[in-house]
Amino acid sequence: MSASKGISGMPSPTSGKAPHFTGVKTELLDFLELFEDLASSNGLTDEEKCKNIIRYVNQCTKRFWVLLPGYISRDFADFKKSILAKYPGAEKGTHYTCRDLERLVANSADSGLSTETELMEYYYDFLPITTWLVNNKKISETLRDQYFWEGLPASAQTTIDRRLELKLPDYSRDEPPAFEKVLEAGRFVFADNAFNADNPLTACLKAICNEERSATNTWDKQRSSRTRDDSDDSEDEKDARQEVRTKTVRFNAQPPNPKSAMDEVEELARKMHSLDIRDVAYSGCYTRLVCLAPAAANTWPSPRACQQGPPHASGNRPYAPQGDFSCFFCGLAHLLRNCPHLSVLWYCITC
Repeated sequence: MSASKGISGMPSPTSGKAPHFTGVKTELLDFLELFEDLASSNGLTDEEKCKNIIRYVNQCTKRFWVLLPGYISRDFADFKKSILAKYPGAEKGTHYTCRDLERLVANSADSGLSTETELMEYYYDFLPITTWLVNNKKISETLRDQYFWEGLPASAQTTIDRRLELKLPDYSRDEPPAFEKVLEAGRFVFADNAFNADNPLTACLKAICNEERSATNTWDKQRSSRTRDDSDDSEDEKDARQEVRTKTVRFNAQPPNPKSAMDEVEELARKMHSLDIRDVAYSGCYTRLVCLAPAAANTWPSPRACQQGPPHASGNRPYAPQGDFSCFFCGLAHLLRNCPHLSVLWYCITC
């Protein structure tokens, strides 16, 4: 007898191949069937079966089972019947509820199912529950199909629906499609995606496309950048030309320096004030004043007009300034260069 074997060749209770009963009644029937298969393959007698079966249950269950009819007499058939009688509903095997199905469907719908492997995992969990519920008249086959469809995410439903519409000539959305047809269509569309994702040729072609796309985007960005740079340069040149034109216009429109002209007008006025209107120098100053400031010259008598009139002393001038700081233009107490009236008049004339 090997170390991994128990009595009469049965596996050790700690072996991974050994049957084990945890006390859940829905697992009891499966446990008994597995034990009987192992016992028959190892040629155990009824007495050996009764002695070996209690080795694969917990201590509490063992103390209970040894008191049941059939154990003392080593009648395994009677012992098995006594065990099933103490667990109501255990003879039906694994037990499911509609709540179990609803929980599975809700979790699957929120799982983001999108591959064949995920679809098959959902199917593996779905089939045992719905088979039991249909066989025990808990749900109808139509409701089973509807549950399977509702367990698919919205994106998967859309993809599978298109496949069913192409595949089935009598496909109708008035009632849920049979879950076997949905499974077949789902495996087709998702297996196609899985092939494209894992196929080396497809991956290589996608890589080439991505490189070309990246190169195209880079060239477009560079061209766009150059276009923007050229546009910016053009705008800078336009702004520069506009700036030159603006400065030129302002330079041409700017009047001569009023301060120098006012100084010359004041200087001429002072000279004319000390000269006789009959003097040739007075005529020269007056002529120059007419050229510089005609409006200011109008305040002085014309040399020709003075020669035609009666002679008068140089003290009888038409303009008598008030003090040393009297303006020669308006007569107020300020210098001629500071006269506001003459400045405004000069700017209007020259502009």
